[in-house]
This record gives sequence, structure tokens and C-alpha cells, in this order.
Amino acid sequence: MIKLHFPKLACHERALEPATVSVPFAEGALFDLTGCRIVNEDGRVFPGQFRAVTLWPDGSVKWLLVHLQADLPGNDEADYYLDIASDKEPCTTQMKVSDNVVDTGALRIALSKEQDAIFEYIDTPQGRYTKEEITPFMIKDAKGNAQTAAHPVPDI
Repeated sequence: MIKLHFPKLACHERALEPATVSVPFAEGALFDLTGCRIVNEDGRVFPGQFRAVTLWPDGSVKWLLVHLQADLPGNDEADYYLDIASDKEPCTTQMKVSDNVVDTGALRIALSKEQDAIFEYIDTPQGRYTKEEITPFMIKDAKGNAQTAAHPVPDI
């Protein structure tokens, strides 16, 4: 296993913090990405995505791009491990979409059926956020005019 070390980065704990790293490999060391997975010191599997960025002449991976989500402690460092030869099932994110709800397992988003908001609610590991708590998306044009994704309900 290859150690992925995260130094102390912040004073607050961060659950499932997105991180991206590139890992070099010797020629012939890694051909198949299906055995790749991310684990912590306790052996807990974390979501990860793996992509070969460059290959050696023999077709093996030279650089592996790894996107992961790690629980990082506040005021402390953390170690995760890239297991490239696992015979266990990797942790993958499955997305389900039904009746205006997108569910990834770690995040659930309900799209609003009304025109007054984009989201009805968002469930995260930290709790539920309702449409009243979610700030509408806003983009400012070159003149500074705000364009929001929330639309007022028309008077009929």
C-alpha cells in the first residue's frame, strides 16, 4: 500500500474533504486499476476515482491521478493508503435518480418542483438544509448586474 499523507491543514474537522493527488509508479508495477481503493489506518474504505494519466512503453501506469474524499481531523495530520492490489470490492459512488431526487449515498439532493427555488432540500452527513436555508446561485455580468437561478413565482 502507498501512504498518502495529509499534514495539518485547518483547525476544524472536515468530513469527506475532496482531495486530488498524482502517484508515480515504476514501469511494470500497475496495469489494472480495478484493484485500486483508498483506505484509512483503520481499514475503512473511502470513495475514490482513479485514472491513468500517462503510461510506460509496456502499457503500465506511469502516473495515476487519484480523486478521493477523506475525513481530515482538525489541528492534526492524517494518513490514507492507496491499495493497488486489493482483491476486495472498491468503494465506488453509485448515483440514483428518482422522482426529482439525486442520491449518491453520501449526499441526497431533492430538486424543487416549484419555481421559487432550485433545491427543495439537500441532505449531507452534517444534516439537512431546506430551500429556505440554501442561497440561490448568483452570477454577476461584466456590468455588475446579478443574475440568479431563483425565479419569482409569476402573478396569475
